[in-house]
Formats: sequence, structure tokens, C-alpha cells
Amino acid sequence: MSTPIAAEMYTVRDAADADLAGTLERIAEMGYLGVELVGLHGASSKDFLAHVERLELAVIGAVLPFPGEPESEQCHREAVELGCATGIIMLEEEDFATPEAVARTAERCNDFAARVRPDGIELLYHNHWWETTPREDGTVPLVEFAALLEPEVGLVADIYWVAAGGIDLAATLTELGSKVRRLHVKDGHLRLPVDPTEPMTAVGDGKVDIAAALAAAPQADWHVAELDEYDGDPLDALEQSYRYLVGGGFSHGRKPA
Repeated sequence: MSTPIAAEMYTVRDAADADLAGTLERIAEMGYLGVELVGLHGASSKDFLAHVERLELAVIGAVLPFPGEPESEQCHREAVELGCATGIIMLEEEDFATPEAVARTAERCNDFAARVRPDGIELLYHNHWWETTPREDGTVPLVEFAALLEPEVGLVADIYWVAAGGIDLAATLTELGSKVRRLHVKDGHLRLPVDPTEPMTAVGDGKVDIAAALAAAPQADWHVAELDEYDGDPLDALEQSYRYLVGGGFSHGRKPA
């Protein structure tokens, strides 16, 4: 059985800032079933919720800054007002530099998860390439980190960045097992050294083994199509990604590809 498909709003951040209603309408017309949020693009929670309810789009999650960071309380409040059941968290390279740093990072995540759990929010940690770049002894910080998380805290595995760390993508997702609760499905050229400003590709046009990655994490609740950077209209790339994932039978949306 295929997995439902959503769009990461970070992909279309500029378009959404300029025309939120029109951007959401385009995403719904493509066939996406949900959106994952990084802010509300100038809208109130009430207005954003009105847009997505009209379009029958699920709000499947939102990025949450850690307590003490700018806009942390506002983002937490908005997530509750939108009925988000999932919060997405991210940290920096130095937070994974050593086993001791990883232990402190896991403790921070576990503490934050306990703080938001009463609001019905599950925390998922989103990786970049630094968590999947092996140390000299071969250990992979993300695997080390996952083992220290409380059972309620999971991972949203960004498959492009997992692969960009230079490790076996499918094998790592298999090793992480049930800790992987969601997938960010992203594609690109996988050139080294990593350049985070390099334009990515629509899903299916790059070097990531999409089929192997998705098969390695069948338990994922959503496939979230995302591009960090794109040389062109990112809405076009989202549409092409939908056709690839739904047409290939990996994901399902509201209409055939």
C-alpha cells in the first residue's frame, strides 16, 4: 500500500509569502493531500486554517524552534491552534560533533518532547548531512542519536541529506527502523563537498535511489516532497515530483498522476 503525499511549504516559501492562497490552491490542484509548515507566511492561524480547510489540505506538521529561540512560543501556539500533531525540530552541526554532544542533544530533544506532549504534539527530528557523515571511527551520529531518544520521539528522515553524508541510504533507514516516522523525499546531484546552496532537482531527476529509500521505510506516515533550492519555479518541481511519486505507485494523492 502506498503512502500519502504532502508538500513541504519551505519549497515554495517565496511564492507563499507573495500569494499564500494561490500557492495553496496550486498545491491542492496538483493532488497533494497535506502541507508541512515553516511559519504561516504572514497569515494568522485562523486565516491559514480557513485556506487549508477550504482546499481539504491536512496540516501534517510544523517546524518548532527550541524553547528560548526566537518565535519559539509563537510557533508553539500556532501549532496548537492549527491542530498540528507533529512538530519538526532541527539542530546545528556542532550539536553532533562528538558522542558527548550527541548525548546532550538527545537530552534536549527528549525534554522538549515532554514539554509539548500535553498539547498532543509528537516531536520528530529532521536531519541534514552532518548527522549522517561518519566520524573517523565509522560511527554515524544520527544512529547514535536515535538510540538515545525516548520512544515517543522519532525522526523525519530527509533522504537526500542522509545520502549526502556518504553512507548507504537504504541500509541506514533500515537500521533506524521504527524511529523513522516520516520521510522528506528530496532529490539532487549529491556532489561532494556538500553545497547547501546548490539547486536540487524534482524527485526522480537526481541521483538519490528513491525506490530503495522508500522501500526501506514502509512505516513512514507521509512522503513529504521538498526542495531546498531550485533553479526554476519550485511549484513546477513539486508538480513533477508528484507525478513521479504517485505515477510510480510510491505515494498516493487525491488524483492519479
